Formats: sequence, C-alpha cells, structure tokens
Amino acid sequence: MIHIKPLRNSYRRMLLPVAAVAAALLFQAAPAKATYWRANVRDGSDIVMKDHRWPMKDRGTYYAFWLMGFAPSHPRLGSMYGGMHPNAPGQPPGMFMSYWGEVRNVCEGELFYPHGYGAEGAAGGAHGEAEFLRPGAWYRMVQRVFPAGSGEKDRARVGWWAKDVERNRWYTHSVVELPAPAAGFRVGSSGFVEALGPPTEPRAFERRLGYCRKDGKWYKADTVSSSGWKFFKLIEDGTVLRYDRAENDSHVRTVKEFTTKQPDEPPLDPPGVENVRAVSLGNQVAVSWEVPANASPQLGYKLETFANENATGKSIASVEALIPFVRLARLDTPYEAKSVRLTVRDIFDQEASVVVPVNPVWPRPARQDVGKLRPGLAYF
Repeated sequence: MIHIKPLRNSYRRMLLPVAAVAAALLFQAAPAKATYWRANVRDGSDIVMKDHRWPMKDRGTYYAFWLMGFAPSHPRLGSMYGGMHPNAPGQPPGMFMSYWGEVRNVCEGELFYPHGYGAEGAAGGAHGEAEFLRPGAWYRMVQRVFPAGSGEKDRARVGWWAKDVERNRWYTHSVVELPAPAAGFRVGSSGFVEALGPPTEPRAFERRLGYCRKDGKWYKADTVSSSGWKFFKLIEDGTVLRYDRAENDSHVRTVKEFTTKQPDEPPLDPPGVENVRAVSLGNQVAVSWEVPANASPQLGYKLETFANENATGKSIASVEALIPFVRLARLDTPYEAKSVRLTVRDIFDQEASVVVPVNPVWPRPARQDVGKLRPGLAYF
C-alpha cells in the first residue's frame, strides 16, 4: 500500500540539521555536535542487519543507524542515510530513509509514504511514523540490495524491513530503485547520534546481533568503533552494546572498539505462504497468496503451471520476479493448466513452496437485459 501525504513539521525540523552530517560521515569526517560510530560491515555486502533497542523515549535525538553508499561505484549512484527519531509527546517515533543520487520509489509499507525531495539535495526516500516502536523492545533492522528484475541489469533495488522481535511481526519500510547496477553496500561510518532537543536530555540506544552477508556467506558485524567511546559500554554479559549520554557531544583523537558476544550466523525466520488460490479462464491462470506477518518478508516469487494435478514433470509455463509487494500474478499457458506450484523467496533467499489445483472460472451472465438499461446506477 502506498501512502502520499505532506511531510510533518517534525520531519522538516529534523531533516535540515542531519543531511550535512550524513554527507560528511560518508567521507570519514566526524560532524561537530554528533557522536559517530562504525561497525565492521564488509564492503560490498548485499545484506546488512542488526537489532536495535531504545531504553527510553527522549525529547529530541536523531539515531542514524543506516549510513552507506553502493558498490561497485558508479557515477549515478549516491548514498543513503536513515534511522529513528522521537516525535512530539503523544506521537509515535519517526523512521525514515533519504537517498542522494537518482532514485525511484517502488513501494512503502502501510505506515510509511514516499518523498521525492529532501534537504541538502536528497533525491528521494520514505518517511513515516513507526507506530510499532516501543521503549525497551528489540527491533531487527534489515537492509538488502537486490537486482531490479529480469532484463533490467542496468538497475538495482534497495529494501528496508523491520521486525518487532517481541511480538514476532515484520514490517516493510520501503523499497527504492537505483538507476545503475549495484551488488552491495559501500560502507562508510555506520551511524551517528545527533541531539535535536535540549543538550541535557538523556539519550540512549542499544545494539546487538550485527551481521552482514557477502558473496552468499554470513559474517559477524559485531565490533563497533567510535571516538565517542566514553558513551559506549557492553552490558548483558557482553551481548549488547549500549550508548548512553546526556551532555553535548564531543570528540577525542583516540578511537576504541567494542565487540559483542553473538553466534556466528544470524537468527533467520523461515519464509511462509498461506491462502494460495489459483483460478483459470481459458488459457490464463491467476494466482493469489498471502505472506504471514510472522514469516520472513517476501523478496520475490515464481509460478510454475502444470498439465497434471500434482505439479510433476515439466511445467507448461512459468513466471518469476523479484518484487516484494506482489501477491497476485497472472500468466498465459499454451493449454489448460491443472495445477500450480508457487515458490516464495524471502529477503534472505530462503524459499517456501506450495502446490494448489487450478480451478476454472467462467464469466457470470449479466443480471439485467441490456436492452432495458437506462442512465444511472443500479445496486445489487
């Protein structure tokens, strides 16, 4: 579902001070009045993920936990940054992403909406109020670069998904399309914390289970370095890194590292698909399905049609696409199809398949004699 609405005043106030900060960070420069940090994400990774938690809701801090460019480099590819910030009392936190360079919005989750503008030359992205964000709860944040689709090798797409770990529910933030091929992320400084409210306001965030995937292999992104190291500490037996401070940001020349304890590979939810239905009209087959909210989000799908009822042997027609938001697809078959195999591919390249029969349907006869029609509307 796509939502288009005016940018809230809180976002306007927040975008202006942080845009210049993000640009500086990508060139390894520490912004004045912000604490920056870097994780050991491998350059060129196509997936970057980690859990974040905010122990409290403060009155004005921008927590930028995405800050990356794209690899391999290309003159038409820019960079991106995004994260979370508290809103006014009584409003849910904001969660947004902005891109520099040419981008085209593809889709947004139901809580978010696209924007085609931004401060400091941002070309696009998505904003919104994350109603599911709660103090003290963990959220799994995942970014993925993936191909735009078959026959579109000159483009790529970037998606952001978030999971409410406690309530076992996934949310889509946004997917945008890049104007040039990209295989992964070019990692600069991984994030920064900038005070937008009173300098004495307590502000804190926590991080755990950082991972990246490169060339199909998972690596731990478990080490964070910062010149603002005096605000970081390891908690919960070394499994969580906490940032906690309530004073103006300052920087020192030395940089320290903090490494969390974690498994070698990330916890991945299994993919899932339900309520699959296939109908045909002549040699056209339409298939609809749903992905449960607790299943790993869909990245793409494949439909295979068969002349028998058990989806065995060679398919008579098939279609495949990397489109996260499609839940209804149609294809033409050379002759009558009796069954369909639907395979859903998730954002981690896991797959779930379901075989269903194809049920023929026929157009219903008109309920009125067309010769007796008259201007107006009739309700049935």
